Amino acid sequence: MISIKKFPYTPGEHETEKASNSYLMSVIALMAGLPLPIVNLIATLIFYLGNRKGTYFVRWHCMQALLSQLSLLLINSIAFWWTISVVFGKDIADVRYFAYIITVVFFNLGEFVATVYTAIQTRKGLHVEWWFYGGLTHLLVSENSRGIKKIFLQFLIIVLCFTGLLFVFNRINWPEVFNVRQVKQTMEEKLGDVLWKTFEQSGGEVHDRQVTAPVDSLLTHLCRENHIDRDVIKLHVVQQDDVNAFALPDRHLVVFTGLIEACENEAELCGVLGHELAHIERKHVMKKLVREVGLSVLVSMTTGKGGGDAVKSVLKVLTSSAYDRELEREADMTSVDYMAQADIDPEPFSRFMYRLGARQEDMPEQLFWISSHPASEERAVQIAGYAKDKNVTPCTVLAAGEWEQLKVYLKKK
Repeated sequence: MISIKKFPYTPGEHETEKASNSYLMSVIALMAGLPLPIVNLIATLIFYLGNRKGTYFVRWHCMQALLSQLSLLLINSIAFWWTISVVFGKDIADVRYFAYIITVVFFNLGEFVATVYTAIQTRKGLHVEWWFYGGLTHLLVSENSRGIKKIFLQFLIIVLCFTGLLFVFNRINWPEVFNVRQVKQTMEEKLGDVLWKTFEQSGGEVHDRQVTAPVDSLLTHLCRENHIDRDVIKLHVVQQDDVNAFALPDRHLVVFTGLIEACENEAELCGVLGHELAHIERKHVMKKLVREVGLSVLVSMTTGKGGGDAVKSVLKVLTSSAYDRELEREADMTSVDYMAQADIDPEPFSRFMYRLGARQEDMPEQLFWISSHPASEERAVQIAGYAKDKNVTPCTVLAAGEWEQLKVYLKKK
């Protein structure tokens, strides 16, 4: 891959120093520019432009150093933006992601070793040519062509090597190797514990079975019919007049009594429960927090270094601000699927959204669940349209009169 060849003339010491520095610049810029892949390319380009009128030996090696950075820019840029999407966006760190990252690391290590070796040998006055890059450098620097076909074949082999490594690494379950799921789960558990304990201090959690039992029955029915482990869902009913429900990390599902009172029947409440359950099952909660709060803040909270203001800020994000439009729509449609699978009519969920959306101007401060879920009337139409395609034989989950008793009991409270 790397060979020492005879150069047309013996370079002077000032030439070898500059040629060697072109490679050292690549190494220094690479280390300084991580994780931004463009930094090392810019640094190498500036060095090349400063020496493009130098001697042939200097120009040749500055060009080879620059070309090597162009290929790294492409693969490293993909790795960089994919990582950004995993950390702050909607992608997940799956097998494909880790396979690509490991492949990129191998190519970067190989290039790093080759660059350091070339810098040392060039400083000694030796002419080092890299496989493929050497031939391409000759084409760009010298006036004589040295086998375009050969260079093309070498480039093809490089692409095949990269693709081959990617294929091999894609066969390995990297999330399991690096224990990513366990680390992520531990962080989510700690974060959920911190947030719920802080929220719990404000008081108001209802333990009266006359209130919690009907809500628990509806949630259990949804989970059982959709093969969701009910035991891991932590349901909390809170005595609050606000019309609100939200999910916290580690599968905490919080429902305010004000929202239960706003529902006219059990199907409407099931729609809301299914919506929040979808946020939990689709991993929307952590995606929202990472995007809006930042991973560093969340990590500091789980290690005990996050202050009370940070915890309150995170709680506010989850209790009074919406997910993005795509995630909200996914939660709506998933809730309809949950209800249909459980033989609960999804139409009341659409009516609930439309009704409270129309009431928002009258009670803007209390209708948190609607105000934090924008375009409610538009989404009500989408839910109704999606529900039409569902073949449902509606059933009643609660015992006769149990829903009415719950509503009467809450009014007395």
